[in-house]
Amino acid sequence: MGHSAMSDKDVDKGKVDSLWLAPTPSKRWAEAFFLIYCSSFLVLALGIIVPLQLFERFTEVEYMALGLCGALPCFLIPLLFPGKICDSS
Repeated sequence: MGHSAMSDKDVDKGKVDSLWLAPTPSKRWAEAFFLIYCSSFLVLALGIIVPLQLFERFTEVEYMALGLCGALPCFLIPLLFPGKICDSS
């Protein structure tokens, strides 16, 4: 079996040994949010807008709205709903 770098203390504190996400809850929350949000935004942009060629009819305002829909949640959601603060001790 492979050797895990996590100790029993880490497991007791609720830290999860994951190859994909960080062991600390705060970092894991942020990583999970960005993975889910980015994939859903890509589905909107590349799965709906591009195949249906909706971008050809976009005005400047619609391009701005699409850009804001892509950028603002990445700043606002982590600010409004922060993850647990990591205990450094």
